Amino acid sequence: MAPISEEEENYVRLALLLKGVAPRAIRTYFDRTFPPTYLPSTLNTHYDTLDNLKFRRVLNQTQWNLLFPTNGQIKEELEIWAEDDKMFIETNGAKSVLKRIKENGCVVVTGSSGTGKSSLVRHVALQMQESYEIIPVTNPEDIIHWYNPSKQILFVVDDFCGTYTINPMKFESWKNQMEKIKSLVEKKLFKLIMSCRLQVYKDEKNEIFVILSIL
Repeated sequence: MAPISEEEENYVRLALLLKGVAPRAIRTYFDRTFPPTYLPSTLNTHYDTLDNLKFRRVLNQTQWNLLFPTNGQIKEELEIWAEDDKMFIETNGAKSVLKRIKENGCVVVTGSSGTGKSSLVRHVALQMQESYEIIPVTNPEDIIHWYNPSKQILFVVDDFCGTYTINPMKFESWKNQMEKIKSLVEKKLFKLIMSCRLQVYKDEKNEIFVILSIL
């Protein structure tokens, strides 16, 4: 095999740098500058600016869909839920949660790890599909962004405020928006069903549930 020239060697090194090292370095820097937990909030804050960039075609539709997921992506997630739900065994607990979410604006399903909270919440949400548009969300900013007064929407939140213990950033994010969300739920503009690990629910710092308990 003939040796490559210095110019060709430099090209290969540059290509490896751009395609291999640079993307990971940029992602690390981006996540440090814009923590993933706060990214939706940051995007919503600058929504008008971004919308203007889209209008001027600085951002294309593919880039826009990455920033603000489309209904198509939500539909795909719900299809996965429906497929998984075929294995769900109906329980009295599921029937009780369905009854409660029909009668109330907000329901929180608690339990220890591995007790099927997520499966139950998704099962109940799928049963509400005939009357409500189902939208899975991960943070309160998603709710503020997606809610539509002209539609009946059921928002689904999994692992509210943390998977094992309270996530401080998630907690602050929900705390800052909870009064607004409470107001919207009270006006019957949408419903909210959430799964939450028992340890997180019982945390004495989680005064958010004091607000939720009256909805």
